[in-house]
Amino acid sequence: MLFYLSVSFTISYLFKSNLKLSGWFKSNNSLYWHLHNPKHSYFMFNNYNFKYSLKLFAAFSLATTSTLMGQFATPTIDGSISSGEYGSTADGTNQRTVDGRTWYITWDNSNLYVAVSGHTNFNDAIVLYIDIDPQVPVNGGTNANGALAGTGYDGVTPDFPFRADFFAYVKSGYDDYKTDNGSNGWGASTVGSLTKSFNDPSDIGEFAIPWSAITGSGRPSAFNFLGMMTYTSGTFARVPVNNPAGTTPDYVRYFTVSSTEDGSATTPFSQESYCHLGGDAPGFGSIDVFDFTMNTNSATITRTTGAGGAWFIENDMVINDGTVSFGSSTTSATIGGDLSIESNGTLALSTAIGGDVYVAGNLSRNGTFTKNSRAVFLNGSADQTLSSSGTLTLDYGFITNTSGLVQCTSNLAINNVLDIIQNGELLVDGNLVNDGSITLQADATGYAQLKVDGTVSGSGTVTAEQYVSSA
Repeated sequence: MLFYLSVSFTISYLFKSNLKLSGWFKSNNSLYWHLHNPKHSYFMFNNYNFKYSLKLFAAFSLATTSTLMGQFATPTIDGSISSGEYGSTADGTNQRTVDGRTWYITWDNSNLYVAVSGHTNFNDAIVLYIDIDPQVPVNGGTNANGALAGTGYDGVTPDFPFRADFFAYVKSGYDDYKTDNGSNGWGASTVGSLTKSFNDPSDIGEFAIPWSAITGSGRPSAFNFLGMMTYTSGTFARVPVNNPAGTTPDYVRYFTVSSTEDGSATTPFSQESYCHLGGDAPGFGSIDVFDFTMNTNSATITRTTGAGGAWFIENDMVINDGTVSFGSSTTSATIGGDLSIESNGTLALSTAIGGDVYVAGNLSRNGTFTKNSRAVFLNGSADQTLSSSGTLTLDYGFITNTSGLVQCTSNLAINNVLDIIQNGELLVDGNLVNDGSITLQADATGYAQLKVDGTVSGSGTVTAEQYVSSA
């Protein structure tokens, strides 16, 4: 049974050396709190007001307190698909069902294997576009990295969310593939060279493409892809399914294969990503993707107003060009990897309470970052880096990462609130300007730490909590 006593007081210091706030400790049933200056976790003050909050706990007894992975498979190209022949049979792993057709993809060191069941008309083609050297942003790079539009086969010329390097067009009696020509177009066709089998009674078509045909050498370490089935002036069974119909569509969805290594490979349909194409996108609703890219000059994505419309980005969000506005959304965005705002990009958080952003990876700001009094949560489970082309300014910042160091490589400015959870650690390589309140939390498990290698200034306060227990 615990009860809580709180003692809080303010001390004004003039320090000429570094100051660390230690954690609590207990010796011979006496309670101590102390200041010292070891290597890590210190403040550098210059006539700065510091508020020390001592939390005293007495007790009758002291209380102590994923992406799916695949593996190599070598199907037999015989127009028949046995269970597990292409790997996992769960939808969204090695297979994906769309419009009554099921796509299957796997690979080994020699070939990429593709099959479609429910293929009821062998006059329809199975079409695949592949990006073998993924760029950041994904549709960035140069023409040497691939083409941004399709071949025009069957009258369909999509615009791509990536730089496509390879195209395959396969029917029962015809197969054709091309590689890009380095000038944002396509080279000559190679016809009739693929191993394929189309089984009419079973409505199955399958084929193998040598990696050497796709890359000019061997298996790539990673790749992006999208596919569709085509007929004269039309498409269906598109993967990803959210890509639009039409003959000149903007394909904004694709699959990301982060690794092709045996035993740790990404299953091909498990990581669906998004890259914006076209003009403004007002009222942009909920999205759950692996990577999210904005790289369209003068275009703006605006999230839908109010509740709902949650954003979950499993890996990275890259705003290279254009604007992503959270509008007046009251729903947060969660980023499982890095948030990058590049020099021509703008991120504006919501003007409404709740429209915050959670970042589990690094945060890089070289463009415009408008906070609108919303919060940035740094909730990773490993080291995180904050970088900025100038001073990184936060209105409300919350560091809830207790498993790694959060390091700001630039100057840092706090307008309102910065909270660091117990066992969290923030290192500021530059200067810290605090015009709000910084709180270093503590409990029985540990205490927050803050180190500033530069100077600390501003009109705000720092509150360091201490947890003390007695038997």
